[in-house]
This record gives sequence, C-alpha cells and structure tokens, in this order.
Amino acid sequence: MDNASPQIECHDRQAVARLLHETGALLKLKGENRFRAAAYETGARAIAELREDLGTLIDEHRLTEVPGIGPALAGVISEIWQSGRSAQLEHLREELPKGALELAEVPGLSLKKIQALWLALG
Repeated sequence: MDNASPQIECHDRQAVARLLHETGALLKLKGENRFRAAAYETGARAIAELREDLGTLIDEHRLTEVPGIGPALAGVISEIWQSGRSAQLEHLREELPKGALELAEVPGLSLKKIQALWLALG
C-alpha cells in the first residue's frame, strides 16, 4: 500500500505546518512516545504562527531560536522546506493503514479504538 503523497510546495509555511501536524497525529496513532508526538504538534503551531520568514530562519540556521523547535525538529522542517517531503512522514504513511487519520475524526472513535481495529483486522 502506497500512502506517499506528491511533494508539497516547498516554500509554503502552512504546508510545512500541516505535514508536521500529520506526523504528530500519526505518531500518536501508532502509539509512539507521546512527548515526541506532542513536539510535532508544538512545532506545527510554532511554524503556522511564525512572524519571521521561515526560509530565512532555515538559511541562517536559526530555527532552534523559535520556541518549541529543537534540533531534531529543525532538521525535519529543513528537509520539508528544501525537498517538499519528509522521509519520516512517508514512512509513517506506509506503516499505517490509509484513512487512519480520517477515522480519528469519527465521533466516539478514539485513537485507542482505531489502534485496536487496526491490530485486529491486520
């Protein structure tokens, strides 16, 4: 199953934020470390609300000056900005069933229930 999507517009701050948000949601759905998932959510908000030019921060290696963005997340953001893709996100999309995030939006269907369905149904 190929869940990989085409490249995003590389220099779109909101698109970068959306990919970070999706990564956090997929990490959470997969049952990964909740702090790591939360870091992606925090990073997504920070990028979405950024007042400075993201490209300039990346070029000047100042992303870690933005509250909520550490070195690892700065690397992911730079990768997305430069290539329009995130290898980690693509890997998560391949690991999890297509539509898993959409299921998370169904009222009454918690992430734990989605995980249980996913494991039960293979």
